[in-house]
Amino acid sequence: MAGNELLAQATMIPDYHQISFVALGWDEVPELGDEYPVEFIADESSVNIFTFADDQDEHSDRTVDIYVYRGTETTGLGRLVFDTPLNFPEPELTFGSILAIADYHHHVPLRRTGSIPIRVLTRETQPGNGTDIINVLIDDS
Repeated sequence: MAGNELLAQATMIPDYHQISFVALGWDEVPELGDEYPVEFIADESSVNIFTFADDQDEHSDRTVDIYVYRGTETTGLGRLVFDTPLNFPEPELTFGSILAIADYHHHVPLRRTGSIPIRVLTRETQPGNGTDIINVLIDDS
């Protein structure tokens, strides 16, 4: 993690087992294909990361810790599940519940617009219980 700059940190309860990372102003929702379960769904300007297994702790208050970094160092951050540029028409990433609009998301300023490489790494603090740590790396240099 040395060399990465922490931009945002949050703990949240994921709705429908997902946390959404979206370019500010993008209002499309990635579609879930025929293959399920999956680790993520994405489109050109957003990615939803799946956390717990389907119906696992459906009615509990299980949380996910989210860390957003500027940088490229993946050591110690978990298993790489997403490594694709996203398009940012505005220089801002939002993240939060898939049910909330951007006004209720966390906001992370970016250095530029356009295509920006995004990597998402996940970890399970209790193996077999699903993702409960999401690390996002933004390379907007």
